[in-house]
Amino acid sequence: MNIMFFNVGPVAESFGGIQRVTKLLADFFSKKGHKVFFLSSYTIEESKKFYRADTRGLCFHQNQYFLPDSLKNGIPESDISFFKNFLDENNIDILINQGGLSEAVSGFAYNCKRLRPSIRLFSVIHSTILNKFDNIAYIKENRLRKMRMGFLLPVLKNPLFIFMLRKFFALKLRRHYKTLCRESDKVVLLSDYLKPEFGEVVGFQPKNVVAINNPACEDFDFSDLSQKKKKILWVGRADDGKRLDIFVKIWERVFEKFPDWQADVLGDGYMLAACKKYAADKGVEGINFRGFAESRDYFREASIFCFTTTYEGFGMALLEAMQSSCAPVCFNSFATAKELVSDGDTGFLVKPFDVGEYAEKLSALMDSGELRNSMARGSYKKSKDFSMDVVGARWLAAMSEK
Repeated sequence: MNIMFFNVGPVAESFGGIQRVTKLLADFFSKKGHKVFFLSSYTIEESKKFYRADTRGLCFHQNQYFLPDSLKNGIPESDISFFKNFLDENNIDILINQGGLSEAVSGFAYNCKRLRPSIRLFSVIHSTILNKFDNIAYIKENRLRKMRMGFLLPVLKNPLFIFMLRKFFALKLRRHYKTLCRESDKVVLLSDYLKPEFGEVVGFQPKNVVAINNPACEDFDFSDLSQKKKKILWVGRADDGKRLDIFVKIWERVFEKFPDWQADVLGDGYMLAACKKYAADKGVEGINFRGFAESRDYFREASIFCFTTTYEGFGMALLEAMQSSCAPVCFNSFATAKELVSDGDTGFLVKPFDVGEYAEKLSALMDSGELRNSMARGSYKKSKDFSMDVVGARWLAAMSEK
């Protein structure tokens, strides 16, 4: 088969969750004898600017192609013509639309499928659709407090308000996702746990919806517990979604009891400066803000991984931690958390966003090497359920179905 990924952004080494997953799948398909191409939904000028390719030294994949014109203001005829010629010249059999969340990107894929009806279209939804509204108060908390509007937080936490908000957006988004199901041969979710949410949005459970997890990255496969140190790791964007500030407050509660432990924070974002200032002002020690850094060695040495996200589609950083034999502590704030972490067995799931409970669970792990090692081994074993061979086989099976 000749397979083309229509990607949200280009495929480049060491950048972006969707891009990394695309690269893993592409390498697997190539090893199985299939030819793989990538077409970015951005022009090359947009790609270089958005990803800061010139300053970060990113190299695009050799089979990476770009649209000639931007999709920002509709679908130019030049893009349609380019895409049709590209599909015909390369005899593309499978088109994987990695932008299933985007109505514009998906609309472009529909147009091209109509021009070449023999192509089978797989549209992937790389995140949750409604989960962010469950935790809207925690996403908006910092901005509301900065605007002196913290009095609105109880409203945003009210179950009736959340119910109505979910219903409103389910209806607002329904047309897009019903069209996605109608125009695609398969719609791919990242987990069976996301099917109820998708059914809520569409209004029924479409028969062509399948669940295929994201694959584990083979570079993060560390089973040797002898390399572990008394280190805790947090990885992510320093923003309202990942809530680094919550982790800093959790660490504030435990660091004095465990002076021989260190916490490494990897990631950049607008919240980083404020978190550094908070730690300095409060005298919070033992926390190292590393900024944007290659994470492999940190995963190898970390004994515990902390995940404080407000919403998530799958949680690649959490999976990488499990592959690295880190015992995870995670807010039970997204549907697929339960698929990755079995509470009390392969890690701890904490009530969202209970800082006190989180600190207690973290302290228990820091205090007991036996518990840490048991959960580390369990999480490492669980990560094998998401190996590239397992996930790749599911993709091939889905592609072979008529």
